[in-house]
Amino acid sequence: MVANQVINSLQTVVSSEVDPLRSAVLTIGKIRGGTRYNAIAQKATLEGTIRTFGSQTKERVKERFHSIVNGVAESMEASAHIRYTRLLYQAADTVACGGDGGEKTEVFRDRAALP
Repeated sequence: MVANQVINSLQTVVSSEVDPLRSAVLTIGKIRGGTRYNAIAQKATLEGTIRTFGSQTKERVKERFHSIVNGVAESMEASAHIRYTRLLYQAADTVACGGDGGEKTEVFRDRAALP
């Protein structure tokens, strides 16, 4: 139940916290929890990524991510443990990223797991 609330709450980060002229994606792509179809799991693990085109946007999304995950867990009398790994990629096709082909665009892709 907590995992569901975390995911629902995280869906608002990009739409309400990121400037529409900036790009950001927050994805929870993997959920593991429980082994029975008729019992609520004691623990769940969520894994996902945060992808942005700028360091300010990345920091804002990361800040909200931590705040929301911890706030939802606390409000439901649960706990969350966040493992956040920062990865840095460079876009290969800068034209597709809005550049003129002569500039480089940094793409920040961060991975977060909630064990």
